[in-house]
Amino acid sequence: MDLTAICEVLAATQQSEQKAREAAEKHLNEATEGSPNELVRALTAVLGQGANIADPLRQEAAVILRQLVVGNRTRCSVWPRLDDATIKVLMAQILATAESDPSSQVKRNAGQVAAETASKVATEFNELSTAWPEFLPAISRFVGTSSDAATRVVALHVLKDIVP
Repeated sequence: MDLTAICEVLAATQQSEQKAREAAEKHLNEATEGSPNELVRALTAVLGQGANIADPLRQEAAVILRQLVVGNRTRCSVWPRLDDATIKVLMAQILATAESDPSSQVKRNAGQVAAETASKVATEFNELSTAWPEFLPAISRFVGTSSDAATRVVALHVLKDIVP
């Protein structure tokens, strides 16, 4: 799924017209079942576009990514079906988005995806350094040296969420 196609689907999920929303959800569900790696990469690419894509679309991409990582009542987790390359792309982009997205809401949603991803890659806090070596240094940098208050807040929420 290319960037234009995923953006059209994301925009349709936010339409007031029920048929458009249902068609978009059906498309997302089919992609979830048939090509989860492609879907996760497409949603990750939306986050990577920053201000080039409207805030509501990036926010929706992050929300759907979180659902795909953990699952919910309407969408099953695809985590066990993701290949290593897709996981690496996801992990790198959610940290980048949490640090530098121009929207504090998108940063917050990316932080939630980061916390859930951290919980998936490591069951113990000390395993996290091995399973996702970039995670803790990035969170530390966000808290310690970030001049952006929204990034600091996101990092603190991520730490709160991952510490049992």
